[in-house]
Amino acid sequence: MKFKFLLWALLIFSGSCQSQTAAKLQQDEPLPLDPAVRYGKLKNGFTYYLKNVEDPQNAVRFDLIVKAGRYHEDGDQREYAHLLEHMLAKETKHFSTLRRYFSQDGRRRHAFTNTHSTRYFAIIPKNDEQVLNDGLQVLLDWAQGNAWKPESIAVERGAIEGEMRTTDPYRDWKTRKLEREVLKTMGYNPTDIKASLESIKNFNAEAFYRFYNDWYRPDLQAVIIVGDINVDSLENVIREKFGILKGPPYPPDPKKYLYPQTVHFGGKEHFAVVNDSLEPAVSMEILKVRPNFQQNPKSGVNYRSMLLQQLYMAVLDKRSKFVSQQYDPPFSYFWANYRPGILAGGQVNATQMSVKLKRDLQNMKEKFQRAVKTWKQLHLKITEGELEEAKNEIIDRNEFGQSTTVTQFAKIFKDHFVDGKAAPDPEVETALIKNLLKEISVGDLQSFMEENGDLNESTHFVFFKNKNIKIPDHEVFKQWKKEVDSITIKPLEAPAPTIESLEDAAKISVSLSVENIGVATNTIGASTVELPNGVKLLLKPSKPGAEIYRNRISIQAFRPNPVPLENPQRYLAAQVAPEVMLFSGAGPYSKYDLERFTNKKRLNLHFLMNKDSQIISGDSYVQDLPELLNLFYLHLLHPREDKEAFEAWRDKKKEELQGRNIRGSSSFVVDKIEQVWYPQLPNLDEKALRELTKEKVFTAVKEWFSSIEGYTFIVTGDFDTDRVLPILIRKLSGFPAKNRAHVIKDKEFHFPLVKMQEKLAFKNINAAYVRLFFPVKVEKDIKTKIHLRLLSRALNERIHDRLRDGSYSPISQGEYIDRENGIFAFKIIFDSSLGEEKKMITWAMEEFQNLRDHGVEKEWLENAITQELLSYESKFNNFLDYNNFWQNYLQSKVMSKENLEKEVLQYGTILEHFINFQDFNRAAKNYLSEENLLEFIGLPEHY
Repeated sequence: MKFKFLLWALLIFSGSCQSQTAAKLQQDEPLPLDPAVRYGKLKNGFTYYLKNVEDPQNAVRFDLIVKAGRYHEDGDQREYAHLLEHMLAKETKHFSTLRRYFSQDGRRRHAFTNTHSTRYFAIIPKNDEQVLNDGLQVLLDWAQGNAWKPESIAVERGAIEGEMRTTDPYRDWKTRKLEREVLKTMGYNPTDIKASLESIKNFNAEAFYRFYNDWYRPDLQAVIIVGDINVDSLENVIREKFGILKGPPYPPDPKKYLYPQTVHFGGKEHFAVVNDSLEPAVSMEILKVRPNFQQNPKSGVNYRSMLLQQLYMAVLDKRSKFVSQQYDPPFSYFWANYRPGILAGGQVNATQMSVKLKRDLQNMKEKFQRAVKTWKQLHLKITEGELEEAKNEIIDRNEFGQSTTVTQFAKIFKDHFVDGKAAPDPEVETALIKNLLKEISVGDLQSFMEENGDLNESTHFVFFKNKNIKIPDHEVFKQWKKEVDSITIKPLEAPAPTIESLEDAAKISVSLSVENIGVATNTIGASTVELPNGVKLLLKPSKPGAEIYRNRISIQAFRPNPVPLENPQRYLAAQVAPEVMLFSGAGPYSKYDLERFTNKKRLNLHFLMNKDSQIISGDSYVQDLPELLNLFYLHLLHPREDKEAFEAWRDKKKEELQGRNIRGSSSFVVDKIEQVWYPQLPNLDEKALRELTKEKVFTAVKEWFSSIEGYTFIVTGDFDTDRVLPILIRKLSGFPAKNRAHVIKDKEFHFPLVKMQEKLAFKNINAAYVRLFFPVKVEKDIKTKIHLRLLSRALNERIHDRLRDGSYSPISQGEYIDRENGIFAFKIIFDSSLGEEKKMITWAMEEFQNLRDHGVEKEWLENAITQELLSYESKFNNFLDYNNFWQNYLQSKVMSKENLEKEVLQYGTILEHFINFQDFNRAAKNYLSEENLLEFIGLPEHY
């Protein structure tokens, strides 16, 4: 089938027409579907949405939506909606390896399962006709007609087991327990994780295929195709290919599965107590629940309710952040919009307050009543200024009427199909929303606020306590709450004005003339400047990789870590100093004054010290670069020695050491591994933390962080060097520099090239975390680097495919562990169920050995070279904050004292013309070495 790409004329409304249309749509009538989308339903019930739109990434997006998810599972099918999603995303009858097929040439594919729907999508470059036709075939494959080998299903069952594990089991348990306590009073039964896990472990093939045949049927499916497409041609193809799909002879009724999962609102306050073995005292969670008006607005009336809810959350979020900006806030956490779109499949919207209570009765009462009083204050007296600010925030954040990417349009049509959510013409929707926002008054929002500020209705108080602690019964807490209800509560005081500028507080003395500084610019466009105070600047501008990075500038400064190891406590004081500096504020400003300022300006500044380097990183808009440097100067020269701040930081650090902080990944394993590699490094434990004092830490701040000699500043982003360089020179030349040449020197850290097997103990984990390192000495030439990068890619593919049976996202990477001495390490990272780690290590070793002994196929290498070339060169002129190529590249070259230009200029040529099949497989034998295998297994404490 050939695709012809056509441009559609824009639908233009006059201003008055828009206004009249929007006014009409404010009534309680469903909003009409966007007339620019080709919408249809076939005789077999199959639905399609086709829209011609030019995408900035020149992509076409293909979605298959199924109106079936976890709600539709029978008792013997728990988690099978999820398992089926994994299988279809992995392989279909026409595509045996979808992951590899869609890892090429800008292609992407993904899939998601939720409570009542499943979504599959592929994004494909529009200029490849064959791949576009393959996209249609993938959609058809996803719809029906697949079967899988038991061993293939077994791999994805293992992956789901891995996906259901968490790096923070305590917080995960607490969240699930809280939601179960709340939702059971609303007639809703949340997913039973244990039952789901047992269902995956004890797989029932008949039940699995019964789910597939019952629910993957045309009357519950839709295709969404958005991009630069010929809608007429595609519609004919859809009718031809998808019109032949058939449903089961006796299809189950979806309503029978959905109705029991409907929540019921109403009721008074509810109290519950949960025993918590890890909670040292008592914590209280307050949850106020209400219908989620954002889930499926269909009419103007629905939109008004949605906007009131959004305004409420915007005001409450800003107010709660202001209240939290104190070292002893009335709550630990406050979420105006708690777990959005997740509670009861998105049916429930909630506000949460988390409070730590004291053990003794009097202090417990004081904390409880302070929290209730604060809740009420947060909901009192909305001002015109707050309302207008919230209205503007909603328009800016949601970018109504600006849904121009294929991904945004696909989501709109998916919500229309699954939930019946309105999907009108974007311009009409924009006018409707602006009119509705204009009509919402302070009184309207205040009524909404007061309703949600009432803790006597639809509110849940859940107490988590250590089993050895006694707390009053519910009636006592009710009485304490009544006492607060009986007093007059004043509204919150208006926050202090946000700092306008740090210029006067910093007062950086500028004496250096920019004209006297020499600038050297090389062939890759990197400019180098050396200042008289021992600071080196390296600037490399590039175009923004996305609109949000336009006019953004990023700074990364580093120098050798000068702190000696002889005195462990002195070293630890210096190690934590960067955290304490930021936690305490600077100059005349507290941490919270500066946070409001940096949030307003979108400034970021961080300090770090590791065993090798002191690092300063920051980013801002180009016009705010002087303020970023002012902030940097204040922290270095005028650190704020705040006792209350220091104690608050230490309490937070203690929670982290006890494993009770929020964990978002398994990176916490790395610190203990480094302690094994370098035993001379002092270790911060709870005892060492108790011995650290404010005086010791700020002595370290003044000794090691108050000057900038020896730093190299790498400046990247979307900027003009001629504009930015004078600012950097003038500002940085005014920073102090000390004559410390005798102190600033590289420490002697020798990476251990010996075999190791270590078990590491961690608090608050319930899985095994495995890291295998294969270090090897390598040459530093470009060809060797390419071999190592491609070997890392090949090993990662094998590890992912083999270890998915037991781990959700096993990966393999390669990195220089000791660049100066030419030590490179391949590393394999995965988690597993307890007791399964040794088996999976064996599998990983088998894949490692197989790649070493047999190498890769010639076709694989040719494809990998093509992908590597596209990936590498696409980063040259594509600034992204989260994956900053030039920053990482230039820093590595400076630290290893290598030529800045050579690799960038020669990498592509060597990759294309000097990497051959025989050399590459010889490199595999040379570099994939087990001689110095380092095996680390992280296990639960006392396991």
